[in-house]
Amino acid sequence: MNPTIRCKIIYGVASIMKKIHEKKIIFQDLRVFRTFLDDNCNPIICGSRFTPTYDIDPNIAHPAGHPFYLAPEVFEEEINSAFDVYTFGLFVYQMFSPNFMFNGKQIEKKTYLMSKFHDGQMLDRPKNVPDCYWELIVACLKKVPGDRPTFAEILDELKNDQWALEEFGTKTNIDELHEYQKLIGN
Repeated sequence: MNPTIRCKIIYGVASIMKKIHEKKIIFQDLRVFRTFLDDNCNPIICGSRFTPTYDIDPNIAHPAGHPFYLAPEVFEEEINSAFDVYTFGLFVYQMFSPNFMFNGKQIEKKTYLMSKFHDGQMLDRPKNVPDCYWELIVACLKKVPGDRPTFAEILDELKNDQWALEEFGTKTNIDELHEYQKLIGN
């Protein structure tokens, strides 16, 4: 995967999530393996249980999805769009690392990961994550839902050229990225 495609995937997924939230729907199960690429390497998300936010009863509603990806507030507070922002943080993390790591060890037990996040601890930073993306991941994984950015705020940031990646001697094609951003209209 080249840096232009990686930037388009991250921007495209954030754009899709913004549009979902504008319709007052919570996606609930954003993960890398649910993201596919079309013939132009544009992301397509599938396979979730969409929930209109006005249908959520905090006394009986439990979010869909794998426990690895549940935000810390899931059993304590009403589920809202910040839940999806949390899973987006994990999504971006996995765009740079296939493994969740704490203190140099790969996390395999979902209860361990959940307890670490519940205690406010942060994943290890993968070596290849640029500062701006690491700051985004950290912001999205904040323990308090109200402290997380919205997808509108995330997209405003991602439009800045500082987010263009340079990896393995290859730079993001800025013109192609800008064309994609215009195409999807955020």
